[in-house]
Amino acid sequence: MAVGKTYLALELGPTNRALGSSSPLHMTLTPPITVETAKTDAILAALETRLRGFGVLTLAASEEDIFGPDSAQVRVRKFVPSARLLQLHRTVLGVVQGIVPDIDTTYAGDAYQPHTTYKAGMGVEEGELITMRDVTVLRKEGEVWQRAGIIPLVSE
Repeated sequence: MAVGKTYLALELGPTNRALGSSSPLHMTLTPPITVETAKTDAILAALETRLRGFGVLTLAASEEDIFGPDSAQVRVRKFVPSARLLQLHRTVLGVVQGIVPDIDTTYAGDAYQPHTTYKAGMGVEEGELITMRDVTVLRKEGEVWQRAGIIPLVSE
């Protein structure tokens, strides 16, 4: 059974772009987890039920910052932790913990800091508003990124 790293994220760009060896510009909703494909599928199924009708979410980009230890610092853009964004984070985290109970929550819950990492010149500007209509489940096996699924936040 294939094992890979799974990321539950808000993808901040077009979801039809090919991925390959680079991840898309995104904001993670939970810490990444390393699981087999079957658990990723179970997470997708549970999220489809829990997020149905959540509604459109608007993200507001705030200040730039540097995260990580001195040896591995990364440039990030923070987002305003609105009540709805925090609700989405807690909902998604709860779904994941129901399937993968030993997830590392060091930077989750009250310690969650919504942000995106700058990648090869891609980033978000301070004050920019981004409308999200879905949650993307990204999966990385080896060096290859793929979208395991896209869960709509709005009923069409």
